[in-house]
Amino acid sequence: MGLHINYELWLPGSASVGEATHLLEQLRAICQSTEAEVGPLVQFSTLELLTGDERYEPWSTNRWAWVFAHGALEGRDGKRQIPATTHDVAVNMFFLYPGDGSEAAPFGLVRPSESAGAPDATRADLQGYWYWYGCCKTQYASRFGDDHLLRCHRSVVDTIEAAMKLGLSAEVRDETGYWETRSVDRLVSEVRRMNQIVARFAGAVNDAAGPGNTVESPIFSDPDFERLESEPIRPNSDQM
Repeated sequence: MGLHINYELWLPGSASVGEATHLLEQLRAICQSTEAEVGPLVQFSTLELLTGDERYEPWSTNRWAWVFAHGALEGRDGKRQIPATTHDVAVNMFFLYPGDGSEAAPFGLVRPSESAGAPDATRADLQGYWYWYGCCKTQYASRFGDDHLLRCHRSVVDTIEAAMKLGLSAEVRDETGYWETRSVDRLVSEVRRMNQIVARFAGAVNDAAGPGNTVESPIFSDPDFERLESEPIRPNSDQM
């Protein structure tokens, strides 16, 4: 539960592996010039991408990179398993870490497939393109103040915009409304409203769980948790 910024990135399939790799390296270098932390560039071959992720340590960077890369592959091509016959680079990606309280934001590209997509592909229209799908929940960065929330959310937005300037196409669905409006008030209002909803829900579940049972949620560490839980839930910004 929470507010995410969701984004899809794509590049014409005519781009070579070297060109796509260089583009991601450029994007990562731009991120490194900001206040956000940036992870290493991770690469997978087709063989590595289409076999299981058990070889990677749980919660490791490579494990999460594989999960997001495989999700992008399925989104574009569906669940059809392409024969794993090549060791060529199929994925380049890295994680952006906007700041405390925020999830990591994955950025990358999955190589075009040599096979036709399956009927269950959600982005079959991008078959033949380099493609990526990513999402990031910055909501709980609000635990460290509105300015910190804005800085974290903007770091994701700025990275998407930088990718577009480098030649990637993008489609963005920002559940806070910030991408479309660039309104700081809208961002803060939507996040606070969702924090109220989560606080009320988490508090009710915790009360129902009873003594000795632990309910975990980042919302419990919000310094305003008690007020968020008890005050009237603000209306959606679209209704204000």
